[in-house]
Amino acid sequence: MLDILSVRKAEAEQLEAQGLVNRLSARSLSNYLDDRKTLATHAERAKLAKEYGISVELLEALAKHVNSPSVSNVPLRASG
Repeated sequence: MLDILSVRKAEAEQLEAQGLVNRLSARSLSNYLDDRKTLATHAERAKLAKEYGISVELLEALAKHVNSPSVSNVPLRASG
């Protein structure tokens, strides 16, 4: 069991050192989608994609099918 864990840890460290392209954690994807909501132009979205290390085409395709929840500071009215 310990051998399996050490092999997984070594593989994860190797991948991290290589600098992954087109890979995001769930939290990073959510952050990207939140940041993307405020951008108006393709150039701004391309710059953001570059900051996250993801191709623009992949993120645009993904954004068609996936979104992140929006949080508002506006209080909800009580119904009734």
